[in-house]
Amino acid sequence: MAPKRETAQEIWGNELAHALDAAGMTGRELAEVLNVVPSTVSNWINGKRTPHVDDIERIENKLGTNGYLGRDLKWVQREISPEWFEWRRVEEESTTLLTYETRVVPGLLQTPEYARTILPAVKAEERRDRQGIFEHDVPPFFEALIDESILYRKVGAAEIMAEQLGRLIASRDQIVRVVPFSADIKRFTLSFVLATLDSGKQVAYLDSALKGRITERPSDIAELWRFWGEAGAAALSQEASIDLIRRTIEDRWSAK
Repeated sequence: MAPKRETAQEIWGNELAHALDAAGMTGRELAEVLNVVPSTVSNWINGKRTPHVDDIERIENKLGTNGYLGRDLKWVQREISPEWFEWRRVEEESTTLLTYETRVVPGLLQTPEYARTILPAVKAEERRDRQGIFEHDVPPFFEALIDESILYRKVGAAEIMAEQLGRLIASRDQIVRVVPFSADIKRFTLSFVLATLDSGKQVAYLDSALKGRITERPSDIAELWRFWGEAGAAALSQEASIDLIRRTIEDRWSAK
């Protein structure tokens, strides 16, 4: 029988436990600071309960966690899947992120208006929060291979598409290359992200229309790397991709 996966609430409790260890505090000491009974903190750590918004602010101040416990708690309270909650932590700790996308602009590169067109407002806001990884002192290396169809698939008004495609070519810090229709490759039906952590560990997120899953299996990682190499070899160069995206904005999405 496969082991039971932790719930998002239990994962958050583990993060609180790690933050306590890093600060050199015990749960009992935190309880004294917050003026709550020790069993309350114990329930937070064990994933049985979550703190009130007022408590989380005091916890952050005491443990010096720079707001990440509060940000993650928002995801827990909205009952996201444990897999997605876990992937958020992977993104935060990654040194390299390589993404292959077949349907829409990768989430980490989406403009607010583009995101709001395909997601509820709350989810769009959360997606913007994820983009904060590019503001780290040492942001992860990021490269995206996107199917050419994404440039032509209308998401919202033409102005939204023009702004979104403009975002793809505005920053050279995040590399975007287009896999053209003419590419002679076996195309993956799934989008995926390959992440390398500071420890050297490699993790992948496979995204389907219904749900995503995380894998660390060496055979899965190897298969994704093989496809990444094949798709990367067939993709346009960064400069050629920028030229194609710019022409698409002018020819298809700019006001005439």
